[in-house]
Amino acid sequence: MTKHFRLVKQAPVGKKGKSDKKISVVLKKSIRRLGQAGEVVRVQRGYFRNYLGPQEWALYATPEILEEIEKNKHLLQEEDAAKKIAAEAVAKKVSNLVLEFKTEASESGVLFGSVTASDVRNQLQDKGIEVAKSQITLQHIKAVGEYIAYLEFHPQVVSEMKVIVSRLTHSQD
Repeated sequence: MTKHFRLVKQAPVGKKGKSDKKISVVLKKSIRRLGQAGEVVRVQRGYFRNYLGPQEWALYATPEILEEIEKNKHLLQEEDAAKKIAAEAVAKKVSNLVLEFKTEASESGVLFGSVTASDVRNQLQDKGIEVAKSQITLQHIKAVGEYIAYLEFHPQVVSEMKVIVSRLTHSQD
């Protein structure tokens, strides 16, 4: 007796009945690599639910919201332009700065520790410039030398700043 099998097409693994895992949202704030304020973008549901929604950076793109955003789009653009101008002023001020760190290092120039974005932020705060640690991009500094730190004050405004790390010398009396 032979058994006959019937081939049945199965749904691809991972779909689980959901036709699309992305949703349309309207950005309330310009977000790097995602879009400008007032723009409609498609994002993963979890990204909206866990990050954009709780931070109040985006709203579901319902017809009512889209209509309201269209009416207020010029206000959002003016607000974003004002933030960009303020960011450019701070970026210009920061681009002329040189931060110097004197830290303990071996004879070969390898640091006993490292210089981090927190250290850069603290020195900037001492100079009266408020910047979040997340706005600073810095390569891993584990040796004496000159480095470049990138500061993002606005999605369209990124400034470079020189960071000099030197060896701390102990004078013997």
